Amino acid sequence: RVIEIKIPETTISADSVKSSASSSRWGNLVMANVDDSLNVRAEASENSELVGKLFKNCGGEVLEKTAEWTKFKSGNLEGWAKNEFLLFGDEAAALADEAVEITATVKTDSLRVRKEADEEAEVYGLLANGDIAEAVEELGDWVSIQYDTDIVGYVAAEYVDVAYELGEGKTTEEIKAQEEAKKALEKRAAEEKAKVEASRTTATVETNNGAVTGDVNDVLLLAALIQSEAGHETYAGQVSVGTVVMNRLRN
Repeated sequence: RVIEIKIPETTISADSVKSSASSSRWGNLVMANVDDSLNVRAEASENSELVGKLFKNCGGEVLEKTAEWTKFKSGNLEGWAKNEFLLFGDEAAALADEAVEITATVKTDSLRVRKEADEEAEVYGLLANGDIAEAVEELGDWVSIQYDTDIVGYVAAEYVDVAYELGEGKTTEEIKAQEEAKKALEKRAAEEKAKVEASRTTATVETNNGAVTGDVNDVLLLAALIQSEAGHETYAGQVSVGTVVMNRLRN
């Protein structure tokens, strides 16, 4: 005896399919729903110790959730934040899709960047093994990348590793270390600027290495020259071009 069962037809919209794909990609995701940063506490209490911050467009993995608070992990940061400042589910996935940084890392010795997603298309240039480019979109056998400021190129998908990365929260220790590093950098920059200004008001003395004093614009100009002449070369090749320039200056 055969029993026939009829299943009613169900219409699935493209938006719901996209939403499901986003949710499955991000898993048990939580995103910060703030304009700047969100305080993260050791316990589910506003009086608890501050252990770090979760910044705008940053996300993490939900570990535990109550009616008012959620415990999550983001990078090295693990703690609690109030639900009213967080996004979950499809809302979190939608924000993550907008905020995610997609990179394509070259895994072959030399990779052609083409003008179209076609093996016969003209070539913009080459990328070397280990080069990391900003990926725009995965297109099956191809990946579109931001080759230059206003240029989108295409590389064969089989020769790159595509990674999706969201910004992560920072612990109080990491924030403190970052602030100290920034102050040290600013102090060093001020000292270098003072040296440059001093060199402009005193007679130039040749040092034992024939060093040439340069300001930020000089360094940028040298970098631009190296990029123009040897941007496609290895690091050693680019250093060689810079060395030639410096030798000419010393002469």
